[in-house]
Amino acid sequence: MKIFSKSDIGKKRATNQDSFADKVLAENMSWSIVCDGMGGLSAGEIASSRAVGSISDFFQSNLSESSSREDIKKYMFEAARLANEEIYKATKENPELGKMGTTLVMCVVKDDFAGIAYLGDSRAYLLTDDSISQISVDHSIVQQMLESGEITPEQAKNHPQKNIITRALGIDPTISLDYKEVSIPPKGKILLCTDGLTNYLDSLEMLDILKGNSGEDATERLIAESNERGGKDNITVSIIET
Repeated sequence: MKIFSKSDIGKKRATNQDSFADKVLAENMSWSIVCDGMGGLSAGEIASSRAVGSISDFFQSNLSESSSREDIKKYMFEAARLANEEIYKATKENPELGKMGTTLVMCVVKDDFAGIAYLGDSRAYLLTDDSISQISVDHSIVQQMLESGEITPEQAKNHPQKNIITRALGIDPTISLDYKEVSIPPKGKILLCTDGLTNYLDSLEMLDILKGNSGEDATERLIAESNERGGKDNITVSIIET
């Protein structure tokens, strides 16, 4: 099992408010975390880095090859809860940070099983040699409008409220985390990414790049393509190869 992750500031932002961490625990087990922070000044950067740090520490202390599927789900929920508490507390103790928060998408893979938990509009995809499917569902105003039939998928691509999310880590004292489990086919991949990628590339364009390149080259190409198309946001990509 291999992981290839990279974050890029993009072409327009002064700071990178994305954060990530990953680890291969064993030949058959790994995890990855991707966050996209928000808030004034450096608050978004602080929120995302604290979330990644807190969850990473929890995974390091608790996840192991002996962890069952039930354990993995329990650990992911507990890790997110503790990270949320830490960020929310920091905001209350440091009013100058404003109302900082962060998206979260994280994945734990064991054998052919993947558990994915998420908040906000950072995404998780399942990839095979010839197909790609989105696992996560955006927690956003535009997603709600899509589901209600208010707008079409085409209108959603450039909607003025595209970046307004409805759930995040650190904003409220409690969180509502979504969780999904998927089976990974032989030679399948999990892709985690921030909206700095998905705002520029659709799923089929991502699949084309992933099919034609190794994991390391694919992360570079995905980021480079996003920058070539504008690079208005930070871009983070993490690819888990089983």
